[in-house]
Parts: sequence; C-alpha cells; structure tokens
Amino acid sequence: MKPLTALPSLTSRRWTIVGIWVSWAIAVAFRAHDATGIPLLLRSIGALTALLVLTALCVRNYKVGQFIADDADAALDERQIALRNRAYLGAYRLYGGVMALGATYITIAVDSKWFWYPSSRYAWQSIAEAVILLAVVAPSAWLGWFVPDESDETRRVPQ
Repeated sequence: MKPLTALPSLTSRRWTIVGIWVSWAIAVAFRAHDATGIPLLLRSIGALTALLVLTALCVRNYKVGQFIADDADAALDERQIALRNRAYLGAYRLYGGVMALGATYITIAVDSKWFWYPSSRYAWQSIAEAVILLAVVAPSAWLGWFVPDESDETRRVPQ
C-alpha cells in the first residue's frame, strides 16, 4: 500500500489543472493566423513559451495520477482502487459529455448557420488538440481536483 503523502496540496493541484487549460488557450491564441499587430517572431516565442509551460504542467499533473494509476491492484488498498476507478469513471463521463455536447453544437451550428463553427484547418486543429489534451489529462485531473489533502482526511472524525 502506498501512502498518499506524496501528493501536492489540493490548492496546488487545482492551480496546475487550471494552468494546463490557460496555457493551452494562450498557445492557441499566439498561434492564430489572424493575430494582427503581433509580429511573427513574438507570436512564435509566445506560443513556444506557453507550450513549454503546458508540457511542464502536464508532467506535474501526470505525477498526481501516477501515484495509483500505474500500480497493479495487489499494490493498492481497497480505498486506492476505488479512488482510481472513480477517477477513470469521472474522466470517461467528462470526456463523453464534452464529445456529445461538441458534436451537438457543431451539428446545429453547421445546419443553422447561426453560430460560429470551425471552418478552417487551423480551427479544426485547435479543437483536435483540445480533445486529445482532455483525453490525456482527464483521469489525473480528476484525481488532482477531487482527492482531498491527507491532512483533511485525518482531521475527519468518524461518526
């Protein structure tokens, strides 16, 4: 059985998850072909910096999930197995919900022409990157967001 003390604080984990999506959005904004007024060199430096931050945050988030996700069931206790299963189920539900909402939105937007929908290769590429990022990050992000701090668990009094 592995102790959960290796996890960073809950606040730190949540900031990591928020940072992943903010840095991805910044990288997309800097890479935009229609970013007027910003020279190409500055856009490239900004996009590269945001992607480096994104990579570092993804590695940090991966380490949060790695503490139980990579182990065999024999190495984990029942609570850790249940936690891992809830993380996978929560990530699956999140991913399925986002995909269903996205498909519904694009279908309505293309048919009705009332809403913006991706029409360029760049827009589709950005959406594909977000979908891949969500698939990769979701289980660890679920753990990072919902697992309480070890000190919070020890403070609870059983009733």
